[in-house]
Amino acid sequence: NHGGLAVLNGGIYHSKLNDLKIKIQGEFKNATLLDTDIKDNNIFYGVAVGSGEFSLDGGIDYLDIKLKGSVQKGTKMYIIYNSNSGTEEQSFIKFNITKPIKGVQSTDNATNKQSNESENDFRITTKLEIDITPDAYCEFILDKNTGDKIAGYGQGPIRLEYDSEGDFHMYGDYTFAKDSYY
Repeated sequence: NHGGLAVLNGGIYHSKLNDLKIKIQGEFKNATLLDTDIKDNNIFYGVAVGSGEFSLDGGIDYLDIKLKGSVQKGTKMYIIYNSNSGTEEQSFIKFNITKPIKGVQSTDNATNKQSNESENDFRITTKLEIDITPDAYCEFILDKNTGDKIAGYGQGPIRLEYDSEGDFHMYGDYTFAKDSYY
């Protein structure tokens, strides 16, 4: 969509058709990295255009995705922070997010993960290191029910970690240049 270019290197490896592994590395420039809406993902969604590098490393039961790059003009990202476990405010905003796993009633996180693993043996982990530029629009939706959000243009390094068990972590310092709170 944005005239992007990607160069890939890697392959599928095995030992006599056993122990299958995939290893792919790549670089991309002006590529569409994300093009989703809230129906696709209720934690983060939008359109992200960027440049950088990535790797895919996996086997029969796992896939690890790593991406390091920067987003640029044309990016509109939305991150939702609804939480049932509470919000703590200090000189910074700290979000404590918990997400129950479908079909599991225990409140013990380790038990939840173990039960989820037995239901689905395939694991995906995603680690993104993104340098957000002032050309990118971001909305941090604090409560989608009330419409509370921080929105605008800014910059900063952000690290996102997400896995197929529903764990989502975000780290980094993001400074709004042209911002507003609704």
